[in-house]
Amino acid sequence: MKCEIFLTVFTLVVYTKSDFSDSVGHSNIKLFENVASETEENFVISPLSVWSLMTTLSFEAGGKSRTQIKKAFFLPKESRLVKNEYINLTNTVQEASEGVWSSAFNESDTTVEPFYDEYGKEIGKVNMMNQKYPFPYSNMYEMSSMVLEMPYGNDQKYCMLILLPHPSVTVREVYESFQNVSFRDIFIKLKSDEEEFDLTEVDVKIPRFKIDTNVVINKALNSMGVYDIFEPGLANFKRMTDEQVYISSIIHKADIEVTESGTVASASSTSIFENRIVTPIFTANKPFIFLIMEKPTATVLFSGIYSKPIQF
Repeated sequence: MKCEIFLTVFTLVVYTKSDFSDSVGHSNIKLFENVASETEENFVISPLSVWSLMTTLSFEAGGKSRTQIKKAFFLPKESRLVKNEYINLTNTVQEASEGVWSSAFNESDTTVEPFYDEYGKEIGKVNMMNQKYPFPYSNMYEMSSMVLEMPYGNDQKYCMLILLPHPSVTVREVYESFQNVSFRDIFIKLKSDEEEFDLTEVDVKIPRFKIDTNVVINKALNSMGVYDIFEPGLANFKRMTDEQVYISSIIHKADIEVTESGTVASASSTSIFENRIVTPIFTANKPFIFLIMEKPTATVLFSGIYSKPIQF
């Protein structure tokens, strides 16, 4: 008997200890790399939702099926610890899935502007949102990119991070640097620069966009070491049923909409700056990485790449 799993994305509130946040972060990097390598289009994924699903499967799996999931998603050996944190992980709220910018863009300032590929060639037009505001930002030398933090709401709990590659650097090179740089490292750098320089007004331009992603992640999970659950003769779900069941496919669906008011989720113009004497410019008019984060735990709720211009 085969079993098809459809994963519909919900944004989840996270109140986890650092080790569980790290396990989600590690699995996100692997998933992100694999999905990015399989598509040249814009995409968005929710690593926390995938982590939650695979955690649920680990409760019902046995033998090598369970061992492979635990290793791939950095789950602790003791099931009780996983279950206790999983209960906290799976609380759904609207505040995270319908984020309103702390500082909204003015629609009248949105203009049609060119968008470039990673080699500086114009490849289309976008509706470019624009505002000046003292956002946290830093030059992440270790990642060869500029990073901008755009908070949601008034409590600073959630934010969007945008990683804009330095000139002649690809988004692939940036996300590969996550092997050596953690999400906490990014927040530490942002905080350090804020304390050293204070918050300075930044001239921000980012496209208004909407992305829908529907992707089978079997291959991505295979690359992470999860094989047996997809094989009829090897899958072990004895904790769930006595029948010989296996998973034929895991389909991940996610979407995100970024507008002047906020976010709904269900190469030539970039300036690298070393001082705060003049108003810095952060223009996302070439491929970039975006991450929606729960800041206190540095947990990734959504992540993706915007590389193909769309006039939304």
